[in-house]
Amino acid sequence: MEQFGIEFLSRGAQTVYFCEKSPLATKMIYENLNKTHFTDKAVVVKDDYQKCLATCKKAGIQFDIIYLDPPYQENLAVNSVKTILSLNLLTEEGTIIIETDDEKRELLELQAIDINVDDIRKYGRVFLIFLNRKG
Repeated sequence: MEQFGIEFLSRGAQTVYFCEKSPLATKMIYENLNKTHFTDKAVVVKDDYQKCLATCKKAGIQFDIIYLDPPYQENLAVNSVKTILSLNLLTEEGTIIIETDDEKRELLELQAIDINVDDIRKYGRVFLIFLNRKG
Protein backbone atom coordinates (compact mmCIF):
# COMPACT_ATOMS: atom_id res chain seq x y z
CA MET A 1 0.00 0.00 0.00
CA GLU A 2 2.76 2.39 0.84
CA GLN A 3 3.95 2.52 -2.77
CA PHE A 4 0.53 3.80 -3.84
CA GLY A 5 0.53 6.50 -1.17
CA ILE A 6 3.94 7.68 -2.28
CA GLU A 7 2.80 7.53 -5.91
CA PHE A 8 -0.20 9.72 -5.01
CA LEU A 9 2.17 12.21 -3.39
CA SER A 10 4.46 12.23 -6.42
CA ARG A 11 1.43 13.06 -8.57
CA GLY A 12 0.39 16.04 -6.47
CA ALA A 13 -1.68 14.80 -3.54
CA GLN A 14 -1.63 17.40 -0.76
CA THR A 15 -1.51 14.90 2.10
CA VAL A 16 -1.53 11.13 2.36
CA TYR A 17 -2.49 9.25 5.51
CA PHE A 18 -0.89 5.86 5.99
CA CYS A 19 -2.48 3.47 8.48
CA GLU A 20 -0.34 0.51 9.50
CA LYS A 21 -0.26 -1.46 12.72
CA SER A 22 2.91 -3.48 11.98
CA PRO A 23 5.98 -1.81 13.52
CA LEU A 24 8.23 -3.19 10.76
CA ALA A 25 5.94 -1.97 7.98
CA THR A 26 5.59 1.42 9.70
CA LYS A 27 9.37 1.72 9.82
CA MET A 28 9.55 0.97 6.09
CA ILE A 29 6.95 3.64 5.36
CA TYR A 30 8.99 6.23 7.25
CA GLU A 31 12.20 5.16 5.48
CA ASN A 32 10.57 5.43 2.05
CA LEU A 33 9.00 8.78 2.88
CA ASN A 34 12.44 10.04 3.91
CA LYS A 35 14.03 8.74 0.69
CA THR A 36 11.38 10.40 -1.45
CA HIS A 37 11.33 13.63 0.61
CA PHE A 38 7.60 13.41 1.28
CA THR A 39 7.66 13.30 5.08
CA ASP A 40 6.11 16.76 5.29
CA LYS A 41 3.09 15.64 3.22
CA ALA A 42 2.43 12.36 5.01
CA VAL A 43 0.76 11.34 8.24
CA VAL A 44 1.60 7.86 9.47
CA VAL A 45 -0.79 6.35 11.99
CA LYS A 46 0.60 3.28 13.73
CA ASP A 47 -2.63 1.57 14.76
CA ASP A 48 -5.30 -0.81 13.47
CA TYR A 49 -7.65 0.45 10.80
CA GLN A 50 -10.68 0.90 13.07
CA LYS A 51 -8.81 3.17 15.47
CA CYS A 52 -7.23 5.02 12.57
CA LEU A 53 -10.61 5.68 10.95
CA ALA A 54 -12.07 6.81 14.28
CA THR A 55 -9.14 9.21 14.71
CA CYS A 56 -9.76 10.65 11.24
CA LYS A 57 -13.44 11.12 12.06
CA LYS A 58 -12.61 12.96 15.30
CA ALA A 59 -10.27 15.24 13.32
CA GLY A 60 -13.04 16.01 10.81
CA ILE A 61 -11.08 14.61 7.87
CA GLN A 62 -12.68 13.51 4.61
CA PHE A 63 -10.80 11.83 1.79
CA ASP A 64 -10.99 12.09 -1.99
CA ILE A 65 -9.30 8.71 -2.44
CA ILE A 66 -9.06 5.86 0.03
CA TYR A 67 -6.86 2.91 -0.94
CA LEU A 68 -7.49 -0.28 1.02
CA ASP A 69 -4.92 -3.05 1.01
CA PRO A 70 -5.86 -5.25 3.97
CA PRO A 71 -4.45 -8.74 4.50
CA TYR A 72 -6.38 -10.75 1.92
CA GLN A 73 -7.33 -13.69 4.10
CA GLU A 74 -8.78 -11.55 6.88
CA ASN A 75 -11.79 -10.26 4.89
CA LEU A 76 -11.44 -6.72 6.22
CA ALA A 77 -12.06 -4.75 3.04
CA VAL A 78 -15.86 -4.68 3.09
CA ASN A 79 -15.97 -3.95 6.82
CA SER A 80 -13.57 -1.08 6.17
CA VAL A 81 -15.86 0.30 3.46
CA LYS A 82 -18.86 0.07 5.80
CA THR A 83 -16.94 1.94 8.51
CA ILE A 84 -15.69 4.59 6.08
CA LEU A 85 -19.23 5.26 4.89
CA SER A 86 -20.78 5.24 8.36
CA LEU A 87 -18.16 7.72 9.60
CA ASN A 88 -18.64 9.89 6.48
CA LEU A 89 -14.91 9.86 5.70
CA LEU A 90 -15.34 9.87 1.91
CA THR A 91 -16.09 13.09 0.05
CA GLU A 92 -19.19 13.14 -2.15
CA GLU A 93 -17.07 12.65 -5.29
CA GLY A 94 -14.56 10.39 -3.55
CA THR A 95 -13.33 6.96 -4.57
CA ILE A 96 -12.48 3.89 -2.53
CA ILE A 97 -10.08 1.42 -4.11
CA ILE A 98 -9.93 -2.11 -2.72
CA GLU A 99 -6.94 -4.30 -3.51
CA THR A 100 -7.86 -7.98 -3.30
CA ASP A 101 -6.94 -11.41 -4.58
CA ASP A 102 -10.60 -12.53 -4.72
CA GLU A 103 -12.82 -9.97 -6.43
CA LYS A 104 -15.82 -12.31 -6.46
CA ARG A 105 -15.89 -12.55 -2.66
CA GLU A 106 -15.56 -8.77 -2.29
CA LEU A 107 -18.20 -8.04 -4.95
CA LEU A 108 -20.66 -10.43 -3.34
CA GLU A 109 -20.25 -8.74 0.05
CA LEU A 110 -20.35 -5.24 -1.49
CA GLN A 111 -23.86 -5.88 -2.84
CA ALA A 112 -25.23 -5.29 0.66
CA ILE A 113 -23.67 -1.82 0.87
CA ASP A 114 -25.01 1.43 -0.58
CA ILE A 115 -22.06 1.96 -2.93
CA ASN A 116 -21.38 1.72 -6.67
CA VAL A 117 -18.77 -0.54 -8.19
CA ASP A 118 -17.34 1.81 -10.80
CA ASP A 119 -14.54 -0.33 -12.25
CA ILE A 120 -12.56 -3.52 -11.73
CA ARG A 121 -9.01 -3.95 -12.98
CA LYS A 122 -6.75 -6.98 -12.85
CA TYR A 123 -2.99 -6.72 -12.41
CA GLY A 124 -1.38 -10.15 -12.27
CA ARG A 125 -3.14 -12.01 -9.45
CA VAL A 126 -4.41 -8.80 -7.86
CA PHE A 127 -7.70 -7.05 -8.54
CA LEU A 128 -8.47 -3.39 -7.89
CA ILE A 129 -12.13 -2.60 -7.26
CA PHE A 130 -13.07 1.07 -7.64
CA LEU A 131 -16.06 2.24 -5.62
CA ASN A 132 -17.96 5.51 -5.37
CA ARG A 133 -21.06 6.77 -3.60
CA LYS A 134 -24.41 6.11 -5.17
CA GLY A 135 -25.74 9.34 -6.53
